[in-house]
Amino acid sequence: APPREGAAKVERKNQRVQCQRCKAVRCALDGVSAPFSWKFDNYDAVATVMDVPNISGKSRKHRVDIVGVAAIMILPCIFFTSLFWMMSMRFHFSYPLAAWAICAGGIGICGWLWAVSRAHVRGWWFSYLSFAFTVAFITAVVGGDFNFWYNAQPYYVVSNLNSYVNIDPSALVDGQQYMDAGRVYFTKTARVDAGKAMGFKNGDLYCVAPIVVSDKPLASYDFWAVGKNCCSGLAPDFRCGEFRNPSAKSGLRLMMDKDRPLYRLAVMKAASAYDIVAAHPLFFHWVQDPVVEISTYIQEAWKWLVVGIILHFTFNFFAASAAVLYYLRQPVEFTKAPDDEDDYM
Repeated sequence: APPREGAAKVERKNQRVQCQRCKAVRCALDGVSAPFSWKFDNYDAVATVMDVPNISGKSRKHRVDIVGVAAIMILPCIFFTSLFWMMSMRFHFSYPLAAWAICAGGIGICGWLWAVSRAHVRGWWFSYLSFAFTVAFITAVVGGDFNFWYNAQPYYVVSNLNSYVNIDPSALVDGQQYMDAGRVYFTKTARVDAGKAMGFKNGDLYCVAPIVVSDKPLASYDFWAVGKNCCSGLAPDFRCGEFRNPSAKSGLRLMMDKDRPLYRLAVMKAASAYDIVAAHPLFFHWVQDPVVEISTYIQEAWKWLVVGIILHFTFNFFAASAAVLYYLRQPVEFTKAPDDEDDYM
């Protein structure tokens, strides 16, 4: 009885080992490339197979991983869209520190993906995700910040400033009392005095001209219409904004901080050339309707937001498709399974 029981036990053990080998071969034929372990009684062993022959005699190729394909197609686009919107729109304006803190978290996500992909502990698509998330992060933060400062930020700043109606520049005592002006609607007799225009050359030509109501000299010329490359810089001429529109009687505050010092230098040249005083100059774009004009800024911001998302989706679609095709063309490589039971010992 004891010998028969021992032989049966050995036979059952051999059957289990053979069964595990069959499973390894089946997985190899199914295109499973990631190593996995099975437990052979009390022994752990990698039960994958290398160079498993098939009927056709051709090398095995990887099968499509639906989860991996969905991940590389969708996740980078979600990551990019979230960061690009955050850096382009009101969140960046209202909570700048929080926006940059979230960007720091994005760096952490990219770093984690690179670490996982280099450790080879996940699916093949982690390698692509590390690349795609890095590209998405850089383009979203840089592009979103650019879109914010040139389009969205001027709109939000002007919207938060005051609006003044029926302003007569000749009645001003001190321009400082209108330092919080975002939109100014002048009197019906207001106009741009092109005869006192001046330009300051610094790469671009920064043009200025005072806003007046008559030819009567003012105690201080504090309201100025401005524009770039719309005057000669030498002769007293001014072709900026809606200078040809007789209905234009309003000013939209200049919001580009980097341009303000250069316009101030142009005003100083005009003050010296025409022997006038500009104690506290305020700079405006000469327009008919400031509301319509400022709306174009936020429209541009939304336009570039949509264009950026479409461009990134297109890039990621083709890049991910190329990565999938490259992966599918690679032969399946496995480690060879042990030949007999003694190899497990």
